[in-house]
Amino acid sequence: MLERASGLVLQQAKGHGIIPKLLPTALAFVVFYRKLVGSVAGTCCEKGSEMKLHELSPPEGARKVRKRVGRGPGSGSGKTSGKGHKGQKSRSGGGKKPGFEGGQMPLIRRIPKRGFTKPNQKKWAVVNLADLVRLGVEQIDAELLVSKGLVKGFFDGIKVLGDGEVERALQVRVHAMSESARRKVEAAGGSFEVVGQ
Repeated sequence: MLERASGLVLQQAKGHGIIPKLLPTALAFVVFYRKLVGSVAGTCCEKGSEMKLHELSPPEGARKVRKRVGRGPGSGSGKTSGKGHKGQKSRSGGGKKPGFEGGQMPLIRRIPKRGFTKPNQKKWAVVNLADLVRLGVEQIDAELLVSKGLVKGFFDGIKVLGDGEVERALQVRVHAMSESARRKVEAAGGSFEVVGQ
């Protein structure tokens, strides 16, 4: 857009016969603009050069002093400490709690409730028989599954499910196994041992 504007300036200057005076300034401006746009585009288009929110930080040496209230009228935040006169929000501990609707029955109490969350429910890491077969080993335990990356995160135990077919005898030592997985492992001549009981 600036290049177009500089071109219009040159045309008008040429029409009025003052091109010798404006030409150096206009050309210098166009050259500077092109360099600026090229440098900005180059830096923005570099891979991984985009700034992200978590990378923002104050400049080195910056320090914002906290606001001290109730220190006299000369500070601008004395006496009422910025809370104004009277009212619920000026009191100590004043304000509305989350979900408060001015005294009417809150939404969380109006809607019906159903069911419950089991407090001691176990969180299982699920592995299928097809995953065990791909490992290519006969002796399988929890340490092997974690080291191979089949189990990631924190769980109460590892449970093997029956998705997949077993061709060879597997010796499986985990915390739990579904009935279909147990039948397939034993049919192939393998065994299952419960650990952590």
